[in-house]
Amino acid sequence: MEVIKRLKEVVGEENVISEASVLRAYSEDYSLCEPSMPDCAVRPKETAQVQAIVRLANEKDIPVIPSSSGAHFYGTTIPSKGGIIVDLRRMDKVLEIDDRNRKMRIEPGVTWGKLQEELGKHNFTAFNPLLPHPEKSALTSLLEREPSLVPKFEYADPILTMEVVLPTGDILRTGSASVPGVPDDALVDMVCPYGPGMDFFRLFQGAQGTLGIVTWMTAKIEHFSKVRKVYFIKDRELKKLEEAAYRAQQLMIGDECFILNSLNLSLILSKKWPEEFTQLKKSLPEFVLVICLAGSLRRAEEKLAYQEEALRNLVSEFRLEASEVLPGYGDGNEMVFSVLKMPWRGEGSYWKNRLKGFCEEVSFLTTFDNISKTKDIIFKLAKKKDYKEKEIGIYLQPVEYGRACYCQFSFYYKAKDSKDAAEVKSLTLKIREALLDEGVHFSIPYGGGAEEVFSRAKPYRNSLIKIKNIFDPKGIMNPGRLCF
Repeated sequence: MEVIKRLKEVVGEENVISEASVLRAYSEDYSLCEPSMPDCAVRPKETAQVQAIVRLANEKDIPVIPSSSGAHFYGTTIPSKGGIIVDLRRMDKVLEIDDRNRKMRIEPGVTWGKLQEELGKHNFTAFNPLLPHPEKSALTSLLEREPSLVPKFEYADPILTMEVVLPTGDILRTGSASVPGVPDDALVDMVCPYGPGMDFFRLFQGAQGTLGIVTWMTAKIEHFSKVRKVYFIKDRELKKLEEAAYRAQQLMIGDECFILNSLNLSLILSKKWPEEFTQLKKSLPEFVLVICLAGSLRRAEEKLAYQEEALRNLVSEFRLEASEVLPGYGDGNEMVFSVLKMPWRGEGSYWKNRLKGFCEEVSFLTTFDNISKTKDIIFKLAKKKDYKEKEIGIYLQPVEYGRACYCQFSFYYKAKDSKDAAEVKSLTLKIREALLDEGVHFSIPYGGGAEEVFSRAKPYRNSLIKIKNIFDPKGIMNPGRLCF
């Protein structure tokens, strides 16, 4: 009771949650991870309050679990050892939009929808992943390295600088944000993520809140050209579209570029559920490569024209066709705003949950020449479990002009306590083990897959534990995640 009382003194009585019925929402998410109840949840409004919460937790040896989104899918915010959920959604300000330096500064509670709307007023855009949940924190997405739909080198790592509350309650600001006067009277513009000395900001990427709580972040943005066209390239075989996507990246054609299979496309595009979904599933091509061509800030029409010519030559080389009309659907220009630059805005369930209620993803990075082999491994294991190929969602996202490809295979299932949920859990664990044998890279190991990843990278694991012990000697920050 003493802890609850002191937390109320920090954030106000109305922002401390201790009722079991309300806390239950924090005890589970959309993943297959086991639920676990927190002791309480607090909702700070500013960095000083976050510091006070962390210092109290450190004093009392209480676990602290940061949470920025209203919906979670990977088990990263489930309090495996109880403790205090630090719900950061009240910290939801877009603090700065810097046109000259093409950067933004945001708090952790800012969703992708709010961010893109604010940036749109300045004719700018951020680099969002594919149709994030409307309650997903943009800051969290960037920390988790969710791949942007724009696979360019300069936007592969959009984070510039950040402010972090360390497990001791002290503040660390990274890169050029570490100089005196930050953020309001800084001598620099906070666009340099490097140094002085070490690049601290990378320690907090993919850390799942185990090394500190990020209270604001500065990240890259770009001018948004309204001169743009979306093209669709279809084929029955995935291999041909993989090669075309890789070639497009070599030639630096377009901005957004990704591949979806008909199942995922139908889940995204169907408005009337389930009748339109059933119809689209039959009419849409098996696989579709989506490429968006966009003009630049100056001479936009000229840039669009030469990109269109390059795209025509590309599809001719692969004996494919590029169309502004998505076969089986119609004019695809609406995808520019509803899919490419905004979170999910459809009616009812989130698109990944529409089919059966839940979705377990196997996501990894590999090279383009290895995609077909990994797909065959996944399909072979799925067949052994009687999971049909046509019921597996596929999303392929080039990274850094095709240096690698982010591959996401989605397995849909019913209620968590159902038989098919247990089968999907068993299947995806076997898939992850088999893919590790093939050398794929799980950049953000979630849930049950984390143990297998770290067991095969013991020197890396040992180094992480040493870093954890330096930053968080009492082990209070989100214990049970990664290898901690």
